[in-house]
Amino acid sequence: MEPLKPFQIKSIHKIFMLGILILLGLAYLLEQKRALTADKDYTKQLIPDTSKISNEISVDLEKKILGDDIEEEPVDLSPSTNNAMMIKLSAMIKASGDKTTPSDEELSLFYRENKRSYGGKVTLKFPFYFFSSIQLGGQALEKSRAALASLNSGLSTLKSDSFSESGVFDGEYGWSDERDSEIYKTFGSGFGKKIAIIIEDREQEALPCWEGPISGRLGYYIICLEEAKISDPPPLDQVREEVINDWRLSNISNP
Repeated sequence: MEPLKPFQIKSIHKIFMLGILILLGLAYLLEQKRALTADKDYTKQLIPDTSKISNEISVDLEKKILGDDIEEEPVDLSPSTNNAMMIKLSAMIKASGDKTTPSDEELSLFYRENKRSYGGKVTLKFPFYFFSSIQLGGQALEKSRAALASLNSGLSTLKSDSFSESGVFDGEYGWSDERDSEIYKTFGSGFGKKIAIIIEDREQEALPCWEGPISGRLGYYIICLEEAKISDPPPLDQVREEVINDWRLSNISNP
């Protein structure tokens, strides 16, 4: 084999160096692409999700104006809900400057219809079965209904694999301060009110056992009321000014 001539050696050297430069260039471009992607990801972490923040503010405002019967998870407000919020807020502003005074009869009627808003509590004790929506999915409600039917047909206890959890609640529900009630901390918003309504609707009848399904935190519950003692709210004379203000607000909201 003939030895390479000088000009051939130079050509091969140039081709080799060119190949190295091409490889270095490709490596640089790939590194730049990775850096750009990482920078975008980091920027996303630094820039807050304004839509999420706006949504959380809306939910918080809705809770303050309309009450606590809203799901704890943030949800988008529909146009009708936004409209209701604005009407309620407008009524509150108007009521603050309204000096109209109801008659004694009007005030007494309003108080009787809304007396639970001014205090009182229910002391409760009941065993319960819980059917988790997380564990059972869409079957949670169906399984709780089937379990209720079985218990009301004479079954003394449920099989352990037919429910998610069981227990006994022994505590209080406050009509006007639900979030401070023990039942709220255990079962979530609105649960105590549903039970209190069941008790009042029965009046002098025996306490229901078993009753439900009652929707609560993360699923459905069936309960057997063993004890229920209702304490009355304060008399009208003690909360008269508050009731008058609420009466004014009600009349502005519902002319």
